[in-house]
This record gives sequence, C-alpha cells and structure tokens, in this order.
Amino acid sequence: MVKHSGRCLCGEVSFEVTADPLFAGYCHCSDCQKSSGTGHTCVTAFPRAAVTVHGKTTTYAVEAHSGDTMTRHFCPRCGGRLFAQSSRMPEIFAITATAFDDSSFFEPKASMFASRRQAWDHLAEGIPAFELMPPQP
Repeated sequence: MVKHSGRCLCGEVSFEVTADPLFAGYCHCSDCQKSSGTGHTCVTAFPRAAVTVHGKTTTYAVEAHSGDTMTRHFCPRCGGRLFAQSSRMPEIFAITATAFDDSSFFEPKASMFASRRQAWDHLAEGIPAFELMPPQP
C-alpha cells in the first residue's frame, strides 16, 4: 500500500495519505501567491477518504476564480500551509507538496493559472500550461 506522511513546520499538525496523487502541478493563481509568499505553489490532490489528519488546523476561506469557496488549512501555531479544499470538489484534498516528509514522488503534470504568473517565475518546461484551470474530469 502506498503511504505518504507529512507535517507542518512545528509538527503540531501531521497527516498520512494512503493513495497515489490524482493530480500534481503548479498553481500560479493570485491567492496561492499571496498565501504562500512565492510565485506559485506545488499542489498535489488526493481522495479525501485517503487522508488522515492529526491535530487541528485553522482555516481561511476565499471565493475562488470559479465562484466556489476555496478553504485553506494551516497550522494555528506555526502558520505552516498544509491543505486546501474546494466546495466544488469536497471529495478531493489538495496538499502542498512541500508539507510531505518526502516529496520525491511529486511529478508536476501541468501549470494552472499560467496567465497570472509573475514575470520572474518561469513556467516549467515540458508540461502543459493552462491560462486558468485545466478542464475538469
């Protein structure tokens, strides 16, 4: 069985995942830039049922480009960014790739919101870049 684990910076919130990612990629949206302090985030998506979270997170919800609500989860102690969930797809849990103890499995398949990337944040070569969101399955 596949098993990935991770935690926030201080370790107060940890998690385990027992599935392979459904998606992995880069998000250049304005919200990801503001909430991470970087030009893009490295995002992995898993079935919510395969994720177990230990500890309590603090959340912050915003209206996404789609009009849906995007809720971000982070550690209330250290502020470490961990998860996100869209109201459109509550069965999917997006986990920041760098929150994993070993993120070597991360293989980005696409760049999202490429139209909003910063000029100094170059797009990855060899993967599709979508102006906004890629088509939903």
